[in-house]
Amino acid sequence: MLTAPALGILLGVATSLTPSLPAPQDLEQLITAARTGRTVIRPQAARRIVRLWTQSESEAKASIVQRLRAESGDSPASLSRIGSALVEVLGEFEDEDLRRLLWRSLSDSDFPWRPYAARSLAAHPTATEAPRFVAALADPIPPVRVAAVMAVANLKQPDNQAAAVRPLLNDPDDRVRRTAADALIEWGETSAMWWLYEELLREDRFFDRPTGEQARYQAWNLLSPRLGKITAAAPYDPGLGPSHPMNVAALEAVRVRLVELKAGKRPALPPQSRAGGKVPTELLGIELRSCRKGEVFLRWTANDLLLVGQGNPAQVILPKGTVQALLAATAEARTGLGDKRLFGSPGCDMEQFHVRPGTAASATQWIVSCGPDPVPDLRPADLNTLGRALLAAIPQISASELAADARLVQLRDRTRAVLHAIGGKLD
Repeated sequence: MLTAPALGILLGVATSLTPSLPAPQDLEQLITAARTGRTVIRPQAARRIVRLWTQSESEAKASIVQRLRAESGDSPASLSRIGSALVEVLGEFEDEDLRRLLWRSLSDSDFPWRPYAARSLAAHPTATEAPRFVAALADPIPPVRVAAVMAVANLKQPDNQAAAVRPLLNDPDDRVRRTAADALIEWGETSAMWWLYEELLREDRFFDRPTGEQARYQAWNLLSPRLGKITAAAPYDPGLGPSHPMNVAALEAVRVRLVELKAGKRPALPPQSRAGGKVPTELLGIELRSCRKGEVFLRWTANDLLLVGQGNPAQVILPKGTVQALLAATAEARTGLGDKRLFGSPGCDMEQFHVRPGTAASATQWIVSCGPDPVPDLRPADLNTLGRALLAAIPQISASELAADARLVQLRDRTRAVLHAIGGKLD
């Protein structure tokens, strides 16, 4: 494995190579670094290969592409072994064989780097691929939907694609909503600015992570360049909450400006698109992110609510005492885990268990991370006990609750499927 200083020397050498004659050993070292180097180094090395290719003449370009074809193999299984950093740049090399392999891999629900393949394809979409990207707008994995929106936006065909993107303004995932709003605004649909404005009102957290603040920064980065110099007297600060006196004045200026920009009347948004405010203290939670099976975010609160999703979560009322009983039932499992907090190896699939023993205590996290190859019994026995308890604490959802919020549909089954995909079966 290359050290950071060694790779720094290598990257400097690669940058200064004669464009038409890249040294084979330097390309090999960059490929090795992109596959097996330190996590922070892998994407840098992959981007250096792209730069090496762009600076080369036709013969050298063909040689680089041929080497990448050989490295990638001819199936999703072989492509998975090159790692996420290389998968994410393969679309840069203008090669039909690599592109076909990326599409095959994206279509394979067991391919471990699906978001990376989607971003790779989305960077340089072709008009003939438009139907495939439109289909990917409905993918179960949010990062794939984000990439699909970006690809459709890059095709610059609003007359054909806006209708397909518009429903994603109300996607359960805030990253998808912001990307969809950005694309629609770029196509002249100024009404989509209201969805970014709504993000400026968020105050939510997910345990200790300031999800609302992160959303405010990202939404403001997209919205502010389109507003002009309207906030000079009362600048909006994403780092402050929406109720801060300075931001109250700034948000009023934004509302006025949106009217001037003919954004229309502020819409009534569905629950998943509304700003999420403060929620009761969470005592237990599961955070699941799988490139194979999707994402699930669950929290059980001190006052017996089940919160589903981030931002403005869906709320399911539980019988009184449910959460305290659940804490007591999982105490032995938590004790058995000891001081170890991380299990598995870095990958695209991760589950994180959160436990806060009391409303005034800080939360403890246990993380199970799965690499490209599934491991049947990756999750330790004590975490299996905790996982079973939390899974059993997902109640049957009533028909009226299902009708009110799609995030609740098949909640227990979806959670079980993601848990099984990451850490192995719980039972």
